[in-house]
Amino acid sequence: MTCGDWAVVAGTALGITGTLGSTILAHFLTNQKQARIDKARKRLLRKALTRAGNTGWMSVETLAHIIGSDLDTTRTLLIEIEARGSMRTDKEMWSLISRNALPTGPNAE
Repeated sequence: MTCGDWAVVAGTALGITGTLGSTILAHFLTNQKQARIDKARKRLLRKALTRAGNTGWMSVETLAHIIGSDLDTTRTLLIEIEARGSMRTDKEMWSLISRNALPTGPNAE
């Protein structure tokens, strides 16, 4: 191979490495940003459910509005903070398990 051929090979390798590196970095930074957002959302959910009045229950719609998220993401984050749902009313309600433990027995929700 001549010197010019090596330059082409080196340039190609450098280009491929740069492209892959930038793609991996962009993916990493996006995931880091989402992790920070989710952490802040979980903190808001815990605070809202801790201060949820006498019953400790709040509707999933209200919780989604508080954290600025869709219902499915809100449900996922609620499970991650150890909350549970209830369908005893016409609305989907959620509470921290520490405030409203899971029912047991034959009449459980």
